Amino acid sequence: MKSAWPVESDQQRRNKLILFLISPFVALLYSLKSMNTKSSFMVFYGFAICFGMAFSTSAFDVLSTSSVGLDAGRYRLQFEESSEMTTSEFLSTWKDYTDFDTGAKDFYYIAMVYLVSRFTHNYHWLFMVFALVFAFFQLKSLKLLVERKQWENSLFFIVLAMFFTWNQIFNINAMRFYTAAWVGVYSVLQIFYHKRRGYFLLLLITPIMHSSFWLFVAVVIFAFLLKGLEWLWIGLFVISFFTSTIFANVLQASADYLPEFLAKTVRGYTDEDILYSTITYSGTGFWWIPLFFDRAYRIFTNLLVVLFIFNRKSIKENNTRNLYLFILIFMTYVNFAMPIPALGTRSIVMAYPIIAYIWLANFGKTKYQWLIYALPFVWLFDIIKHIGYYFMVLDWTFFISSPVILVFKYLILS
Repeated sequence: MKSAWPVESDQQRRNKLILFLISPFVALLYSLKSMNTKSSFMVFYGFAICFGMAFSTSAFDVLSTSSVGLDAGRYRLQFEESSEMTTSEFLSTWKDYTDFDTGAKDFYYIAMVYLVSRFTHNYHWLFMVFALVFAFFQLKSLKLLVERKQWENSLFFIVLAMFFTWNQIFNINAMRFYTAAWVGVYSVLQIFYHKRRGYFLLLLITPIMHSSFWLFVAVVIFAFLLKGLEWLWIGLFVISFFTSTIFANVLQASADYLPEFLAKTVRGYTDEDILYSTITYSGTGFWWIPLFFDRAYRIFTNLLVVLFIFNRKSIKENNTRNLYLFILIFMTYVNFAMPIPALGTRSIVMAYPIIAYIWLANFGKTKYQWLIYALPFVWLFDIIKHIGYYFMVLDWTFFISSPVILVFKYLILS
């Protein structure tokens, strides 16, 4: 594995700096051709910060037809309503959280509100801070991918990196879960590949960001202790692909034995109306299109894991055995949890980076290339949907604006 950034010429660095000062978006596109360089990562991080500060949404309490799929409006409303929070109120909230009773279930957001509101009531600062933390762990994880000796700067590897980073910067829209997801992915890569057990401590931060990650922590610990039972997990993985209700029923039954703040979360996640409405597609015209792509990306992801099972001997010889066993166990959990939208449907994004890492380490572009090139087509519906999301929260001028203009427009003048 490479231990340092590749050497760049002064001209390459200058080109990226000049382009970034003209438009962070243009610099981002230019930097894709040298993704494994330090200057490109600086551009990626700078773009994420600019995206966060330019992220714009109306404040609202309940999702409406104009805010479908966006949680950010509630973040803004809560920030503006809570911006006068005193230090004593903040400490009281922390005490409620640590009591594991009926207090706040996700303390991370409250901490961000408190810190940012000390110097501003402008919500653009809040989303910029969200982006700072989100992108930090995203890029720390991505660096582990691009520093591998198998990495090349070509279209194939850009597509693989797209898969790796599918939990993208737009997801500061629902930053509690998706920021925790990147912290979780980074911890897993360190624990299961680099064998650094100290990262269990970092993993324990994730439930502070989103309470559902107590379950993820349990899965990681379970996988760490029982990863040697490979044939058992292969069997459970196959069963999990064809089973859709067992896990929801077990989780529902466990609610009465959990602390109240977790029990409320579990009951909310496994409410029958929520489960039914989420997995049922209806409508007229082309309603079947999202259903088709929803099934396609789940089947495709499981297919990639099946390929790992068939190639498990070479994977074991390539020092990624522990990661392979983890993804086998994790995808078993995801498949069982899929009917629960807040767990399976969202948690699968944490599988993508691990799968991409195992793929690069073992196959590169020497085997099954067509599957990687097929990724954009399998995710086509979501790609189109996310393009629409970006234009929902960004003014079109963002894509051609200098960061200096963005700072004045969103951080100073707003």
